[in-house]
Amino acid sequence: LDHALQRYDEITDRHMQISARSGALTSALRELFERAGMARPRQFEVLGTLMGGIEGIESVAIVRDLDTIAAEARARLATLPAEDRASTPEAFHEWLFDTRCTSPAPAGGATKGRAGELFAAFLHRNGHRCVREAELREVEWGQDPSELVYQLWATINAPERPPTAAPPPWEQVLRGLCDELEGLSWRAASWLTRSAREAVKDREWSKSLLIRAGNRLRGAYRRLAAVMVHEGRLPDADLLFFFTHEELGRLLVATDPRAPHLRRAGHRRRLLPRQMSLRFPDFCRGRPEPLREGGAAPEGAVLEGLAVSPGLVRGPVRVIESKDDARALRPGEIICARFTDVGWTPYYSTAAGLITEIGSALSHGAVVAREYGLPLVTSVEAATLLLKTGDVVELDGTAGVVTRLSA
Repeated sequence: LDHALQRYDEITDRHMQISARSGALTSALRELFERAGMARPRQFEVLGTLMGGIEGIESVAIVRDLDTIAAEARARLATLPAEDRASTPEAFHEWLFDTRCTSPAPAGGATKGRAGELFAAFLHRNGHRCVREAELREVEWGQDPSELVYQLWATINAPERPPTAAPPPWEQVLRGLCDELEGLSWRAASWLTRSAREAVKDREWSKSLLIRAGNRLRGAYRRLAAVMVHEGRLPDADLLFFFTHEELGRLLVATDPRAPHLRRAGHRRRLLPRQMSLRFPDFCRGRPEPLREGGAAPEGAVLEGLAVSPGLVRGPVRVIESKDDARALRPGEIICARFTDVGWTPYYSTAAGLITEIGSALSHGAVVAREYGLPLVTSVEAATLLLKTGDVVELDGTAGVVTRLSA
């Protein structure tokens, strides 16, 4: 583990360099727009359009693969008698893992579907990912695919989403901008756009590799926890994730395994739910003070953010802060969350749009939302406090505003 942590630090540094390049190129592109006289709100709108339709993005492939599995399962289940159609998530889970056989059936019989085989291949490629995937304490999809299976089942039982219209070629969009803005250089803007699009793809790929490396650490710490519980050095395996690495080293050589470290780790675990509930402003001076939970935004209130994925949609909000909240998501609802990562990707097939408190034009949520045709407004301060589940809102991903229509 000592050696692996050194390697993990190197991998993290490399990913941060790749990620910084992506951000720097996009900032340079915005600076070019600024100098040509483009208003700031429109810069984000245009940036979102130029960054759409990028082929080979790792996180977008996850959405498409899950859609393929859902379509395969839907088609196969439709051929079965009503009593065999997996009417519950649990029954669907059992059916999915029983459909890996693709050999032809006897003459006159139906062949088994490929959904299970496709799902197994998906887990082989993406099993290292999950909600809050950089947190070592979380359980990855490969270890527990139940959330994925549940969302596949929900997708199959929801109305099929119409195909997403392909975005216009970025060259065409940029040509129009150069014609519109006299000060915008085609040569500079096209080079920056092409480079930024490649950098987005590189960043998503390196992020996947970083999480894969973290998953190796996660598995090693689990094995260490099992040994320490067996030796009586830990009361339960989960407590290991509330020690620093150095504290674990000291605990392993302590003559009294029940040292003060155990009490400190237990205290940290008890504090975690409270700490996770805190929100802080993006910018502060001095000691950061958490935001106080206030009342809901009044009807007609307009919440401003960044327009990063275009489109206009109306619907009820689903505030998501946990996996249970995500499971309650219904087709046509608009996800409102503090932020999204790859673990939330399976829910995009059900949602009508997204509102997030933290994000940018190049955040994971924005990249996938654009490819999936979902309107997204990000950087909406305190959105999960001002909006409540069930509120009906109008989400304008082109203008970057959310209007609360009614409770």
